[in-house]
Amino acid sequence: MAPHQVVRGLYFLCRAIGYSTYAAELVLALVEETRWKSRTKQSEFVHGLRRAIFVDVSVAISHFFDQISSVAEAERAEFDRKQAEEVESDSASMNILSAALRLLAERDFSNGISQAVPAKMEGARRDFNITVETLRDVLSRINTAAEFPPPYLKPTILSRGLPEQAPNSLPVCRK
Repeated sequence: MAPHQVVRGLYFLCRAIGYSTYAAELVLALVEETRWKSRTKQSEFVHGLRRAIFVDVSVAISHFFDQISSVAEAERAEFDRKQAEEVESDSASMNILSAALRLLAERDFSNGISQAVPAKMEGARRDFNITVETLRDVLSRINTAAEFPPPYLKPTILSRGLPEQAPNSLPVCRK
């Protein structure tokens, strides 16, 4: 609840407390003024006064709840609007990512994601583009190696099989 609503609620609470004091004083004054009337007539006056006071209180409380309801409805509408915007943004982001992944699955490594994306997807866009660039680099190296293979992978060596004792003809992995 917003601070202005709390203040308004305290205001109406004080008014309600004020109403009870006001009502008590009115009943006492009515009883004092009608002391010469019969008990039945006094009771009728007190009941009539009590009804009038409660009608007044119920109007004030109804007004208060109407205000709270209208504020709550406005807040809910704003929340729903923001939710709809977020869903639309997420859907657009997923469509962009889906299209980029589809191109990647079709072996098209020429493009990353160049479209503008919402801030919360920016990290995924950057990571995707780095991945595409890395794949492009790896494929380029593989392509270069296939065109110009190192001497130990020349077809003549592979067609004859590996030599029995050729320790220097194969690369050695060292840490």
